[in-house]
Amino acid sequence: GVSQRALDVGGNTLLVWVHGKKVGPFMNGLHLFFGIGAFAAPILVAQAMRLQDNLNWAFWAMAIFMLIPAAGLTFIKSPPRADESDEAGKPGGRSNMRLLGLIVAFYLLYVGMEVGFTGWIFTYATTSNLLNEVSAAIATSLFWGTFTLGRLLSIPIAIKLRPQQVLAMDLFGAFACVLILLIWPASVTALWISIAGTGLF
Repeated sequence: GVSQRALDVGGNTLLVWVHGKKVGPFMNGLHLFFGIGAFAAPILVAQAMRLQDNLNWAFWAMAIFMLIPAAGLTFIKSPPRADESDEAGKPGGRSNMRLLGLIVAFYLLYVGMEVGFTGWIFTYATTSNLLNEVSAAIATSLFWGTFTLGRLLSIPIAIKLRPQQVLAMDLFGAFACVLILLIWPASVTALWISIAGTGLF
């Protein structure tokens, strides 16, 4: 958990330090690989359970695989720290703290929704008898697969559009896809469209 958080926060922060205002495509590239990992990890766990009926093999395989980039990172020099000044006010000022609070709240809700949706959709699909357990597991992988596709598509989009435009488009798209499931809660087709679209946006 500590390693995951250090990698997540460190990767995002260092990309901003290196690329500054042009960070958009690089940030989406980083999150593309987060998505690939989220898509691949359940498959690795499922194979471990199928082959040995325990999670040890999957855990050690992922831990050993992580040593490869970790070893490479030890030889990379840290980039210079980004300029701490902010156009909205002096560092540590009220406007900066308000903005920081809004960003933290947004990411708390965003990540909570992202992780919560994947757990909830499996339960919803199986308890409402729309999908069996195998199909519900595939639906979870579909979410992460379209999530990864969305990150890939975001790379060229971030070059053309401002972050505010991308964010508005993503929030509206995700809301519309969840709304589809709320309007047609008993429809298998609506379920698949909702899962795929929410992951994409």
